Amino acid sequence: MARPFFRFSSLPRQLAANYNRRMSTRDVPEQIGDLPKIGRPATSALLHVGVDSLAQVEAMSRRELLALHGVGPKAVRLLEAALAAGGRALREP
Repeated sequence: MARPFFRFSSLPRQLAANYNRRMSTRDVPEQIGDLPKIGRPATSALLHVGVDSLAQVEAMSRRELLALHGVGPKAVRLLEAALAAGGRALREP
């Protein structure tokens, strides 16, 4: 039986620790700026593309938000509700 090309158990401990640290959202704040609490994965995804305010979210479409890894339908609903409370809405596609 052939051995797998890449095995996590064969990685040096430091490299494995760095890999796990990069994949974690524990270091991402729960809430950023005026964004509602949408969960750390969604917040992390928005920060990754440089979005840290509702004004920047307003410039995005629902489809663009859902295309981000970590942003799901619930996060989009929460963002839409926060925008609606201020009389704003997401950009139409």
